[in-house]
Amino acid sequence: MRHTLPDDRKISKEWPLGSIKEIQKRRYILRKTALEIYLMDGSTLLFNFPDGDLEEISSKLIRMRKTRCPYLVYYGSLDPRKIIDKAGITKKWMNHEMSNFEYLMQLNALSGRSYKDLTQYPVFPWVLCDYSSETINLKQPKHFRDLSKTMGALGSEQRINTFLERYENTDPFNPVPKFHFGSHYSSPAIILQYLIRLAPFTQGAIQLQSGKFDLPDRLFYSMEESFRGATEEISDVRELIPEFYYLPDFLINKDKLNFGVTQTGHRVDNVETPKWSKHNHYRFVALLRQALESDIVSKMLHNWIDLIFGYKQTGKDAEKSLNVFYYMTYEDKVDLNMLNDPATKVSYEAQIVHFGQTPSQLFTKPHPQRLPSDAILNYKIIADPMADIRVYRPPQKKNAAQLKQNQYNLEPKALIRMKIINESRMIGLRKDGSVSYYKWWSAVGNPEIASIGPFKCGIEKEKNIDFGKAKGM
Repeated sequence: MRHTLPDDRKISKEWPLGSIKEIQKRRYILRKTALEIYLMDGSTLLFNFPDGDLEEISSKLIRMRKTRCPYLVYYGSLDPRKIIDKAGITKKWMNHEMSNFEYLMQLNALSGRSYKDLTQYPVFPWVLCDYSSETINLKQPKHFRDLSKTMGALGSEQRINTFLERYENTDPFNPVPKFHFGSHYSSPAIILQYLIRLAPFTQGAIQLQSGKFDLPDRLFYSMEESFRGATEEISDVRELIPEFYYLPDFLINKDKLNFGVTQTGHRVDNVETPKWSKHNHYRFVALLRQALESDIVSKMLHNWIDLIFGYKQTGKDAEKSLNVFYYMTYEDKVDLNMLNDPATKVSYEAQIVHFGQTPSQLFTKPHPQRLPSDAILNYKIIADPMADIRVYRPPQKKNAAQLKQNQYNLEPKALIRMKIINESRMIGLRKDGSVSYYKWWSAVGNPEIASIGPFKCGIEKEKNIDFGKAKGM
């Protein structure tokens, strides 16, 4: 139900300045006129300033950091590329101080993607390519999608050639720049299809189709069918959204909505998940997240970042990578303020809104690859945070005699070295020479631990080593 207000009636809402945590500039229909405000409670506010007040308002908020906005984080600039550099975001990800999911969320936010804007909703990759097998092994590369290729570059040679021919056979008398794809990997229609089972997206999907749900065969009802469409259909090159990696609820038709019956007689209800998930939506999302954080994806993810946020997004590198979309999806390709004809401007805005928008480019050089997890564990010294110690890693050339001259302010029981033995055990060496064996206990089948959390970590046993005795033996 729609509510309208009289022209002379104003509505307002207030938020305390002290709750502001971060601000980031945004685009609104390709215009750089919006600002997203992140609050301490995790919520965000998206404002558009069509009259050109963006710079003034953002500058005022930054100046109030020492007075009314004490929690506002500011890195000396609102330029996303400078923020990435000064905050050390990429370095943290490479060193496994940030998960793949967290890093992708950061890149989405810095490139202008927002949960508040369906035309620029956060985009995530398909990481698996097998949605039909009975079982799946997340240590086998054959089950994973090639992240060095766009969704359009996957599939049959015939499909790929169709995209290449479209690019090469563009009408030379048409001023529209060449493009491979007539659709985008992220658009309001795709987002509403994915989230159709959740309010308020349900109503959005109905409004998009003039007051009713789309045809059942075109709805999102099966993971296998959706991946097939994105790798076989000419008009479909969609990627995923973050919810696939943390929110099983959007796959379940809890409100018992009537989506109708497909031409094959299948009633659309909950989203059909693969056999390897045992058709359990919670298990499916958990396995997808596990796949996203796997070493296999970690080794390839930089390639996908190059395509979506990096140097393969535009120019010759985009052309070589089969990654060129319709020109209206890119920032700085259309200046709506230069259009004098109102009808033309409305037409352009409608195309931009419905077709989707490409993220702002964050990297102009190849993105570095993430270090393997085993290399990180062998390199880093993991210290006990309760010991209040200072960790020191000497150059390799120093010998043992020189090391003894270094002064440490360590408690006798301070952990100075830890090593992972297997998936459930670690071993730690303390300053006094004693060794502690740590173990993770799962809550599965253990009610006592389940009352505390999903697992419990503690010392399994300890062993004292007499180095003097060992030397004499």
